[in-house]
Amino acid sequence: MRMNRLAAIVLTAAAASAGNAAWGLSTSSGIWANIPIGTCYGYLNMQSAPRTYALVGISPNTLMSALMAAGGTFFYWGSAPFSDPRLPGLSVSGLQSSCGLRNVTNLVQNGADGTDVTDDYMGFSFRAMDLDGQTYDYNIALTGVSNTQATITKTIAAVGPSAQEQLIAGLQSERMNQSIANQPDLSHFLDGDRVPQVSMSALDGTGNLDASYVKGPFWGQITASWADAGAADSRYVMGSFGAHRKLSDNAAIGVMAQLDHISLDDPLGRAKGDGWMVGPYIVAKVPEHELYFDARALWGRTDNDITVTGAPTDNVDGIRSLVMLRASTRFDYGDVKIRPRAELARARESTGTFVDGLGTPIPAVKGAINQAALGVTLSREIELSGGTLNLSGALDGIWTNTTSGPVASYEDGRARVAFGLNYLTRSAGTFSANAFVDGLAQDGYEGRGLSVGYNLSF
Repeated sequence: MRMNRLAAIVLTAAAASAGNAAWGLSTSSGIWANIPIGTCYGYLNMQSAPRTYALVGISPNTLMSALMAAGGTFFYWGSAPFSDPRLPGLSVSGLQSSCGLRNVTNLVQNGADGTDVTDDYMGFSFRAMDLDGQTYDYNIALTGVSNTQATITKTIAAVGPSAQEQLIAGLQSERMNQSIANQPDLSHFLDGDRVPQVSMSALDGTGNLDASYVKGPFWGQITASWADAGAADSRYVMGSFGAHRKLSDNAAIGVMAQLDHISLDDPLGRAKGDGWMVGPYIVAKVPEHELYFDARALWGRTDNDITVTGAPTDNVDGIRSLVMLRASTRFDYGDVKIRPRAELARARESTGTFVDGLGTPIPAVKGAINQAALGVTLSREIELSGGTLNLSGALDGIWTNTTSGPVASYEDGRARVAFGLNYLTRSAGTFSANAFVDGLAQDGYEGRGLSVGYNLSF
């Protein structure tokens, strides 16, 4: 490196993005850099007279007394590389402990090589979160055998969502999907005819178990479901409880509460959460017509544990809501009952900001799912000696719009077919089984599922 013709370059756009216009160069006897890096400063010094001196490193103050030197070597009044145990190379632990940086990654450094005449690069670069919570890319270097240039940049890094954010987003999306799919059917409070329904879940390999009771105006239902979606596995349990008051033979209003638990195993780690929602519901029937409506609006909170592989478990709270509207009708064609239906649902979740176990600020994560379904179920009852067997088949068209986490947003439409049976015994309750194939008319998606259930009224 030669100073007989020095070209010093400071990228002003980088200085503006870092919010510091005071970085300076002095070439009266060499070249100095003053760039804030946490509580430290970038250190770049080069002189060629009377003897060569060149060092690129980190200084603990603006006086440029070096703390760490790039590569641990530099030129010190001579042509050969020089090292000093008091000036070690840059290290992740040193940058974090001495300069207050966090999440230091991509550290690359090179000190003095060869001779001062042949060396064409000395410098370092890395990515880290600075004191303001923003992640930056740092690059300080001397380059060129002759016409040596000084490069000094501190630019805001284009950082994707963290593993914590992705796990939270996956947990939210799975819980919203499962919450919609496991919502109890309310129309039977007026129509008295409960048959297998096709849920709106769009998960591959889904199964569920259902147990419920009804006693006067009080009712309850517990469902358990599991799903394999790509490389992630989930387990979900929901308990729904409520009470209603009949306003007439054609209308009822009530209040329900729901408690749920979900666990998610993902290649990124493991997440689990407990939550609750509470809110009103209404069921109505058009007089003298087999047209039923039910609606519910629920609000609540979640308590979640997020464990990224190899990191401590973090706890984060969230808020959630669900709004759902269903409409169905029924008419008979001989022994066959035909039940067209429509369903609209919107679920939302969000978590607050928090600092993880490694001291990294994690931003809020928000998600939402909008679903719409149109379908029809055909069913037929067959009287047997031990009870009544109900056979059914269903076809649904489903449209879903999903916003998951900080960046993911998508929508799709597809068709789904299902087949089921209900066996109402005379003394032992109701047994049910359903199977479905999902993803028809949609490229790149195919879902299959099987569910079994038992329903006992007290």
